[in-house]
Amino acid sequence: MSIPKVIHQSWKTREIPEQWATWSDKARTLHPDWEYRLWTDEDNEQLIRDQLPYFLDRYLAYSKPIMRADAVRYAYMYVYGGLYFDFDYEWLRAFDMMDHDVVLPISRAADSRDGLRVGNCVFASTAGHPWWRYVLDTLNAKKEENHTDVEEITGPKFLTRCWKSYAELHPTAAESVYLAQRKLFHPPSPKGEIAYQRIVDSGAAYGIHHCTGVWRKKWWEVWR
Repeated sequence: MSIPKVIHQSWKTREIPEQWATWSDKARTLHPDWEYRLWTDEDNEQLIRDQLPYFLDRYLAYSKPIMRADAVRYAYMYVYGGLYFDFDYEWLRAFDMMDHDVVLPISRAADSRDGLRVGNCVFASTAGHPWWRYVLDTLNAKKEENHTDVEEITGPKFLTRCWKSYAELHPTAAESVYLAQRKLFHPPSPKGEIAYQRIVDSGAAYGIHHCTGVWRKKWWEVWR
């Protein structure tokens, strides 16, 4: 089984702000034979209702819309498979790791100050992989203890803890999850044109996460 050629992105409506449309259009140009699915808030809720009803109460109970945006991207992978990436992710070359069951990019190396971190702004998978079911089940069982730390509740910090526990509990299944080196999908976000061009010229990176972090600044306006 290979990763299906389906791109998933999510926004609150079908009206994509111009600043995001440019990178999204570039990604579609680089993947001309891929199906593109834009999911709205309404679509996302319907997906959970139809495909993962056991998770609906937890999904609706999240205090911040960005938490639902985090959770539903894991659902895309479990239900449909394909390729997910945020609107502030810029592709530099086409994704071609189709022979893996799951591609889960590393966003911080194990020898970094904070230790290994996996990202959740971009990943790819076959449909129905048990890793994503484990993620969703863990979310469903977890109470929202800290109402301010999105990364701990549904985001990269949560996903990293989830990965470490999954690898310990299910080592055989974990072998089918490919942890991609940071330089491939998560080179340090460039702070200027010179740093940006250096990443492009290296030819190593599939893309760049520009880390606009809109949800950190005014999530109540951007994600409402």
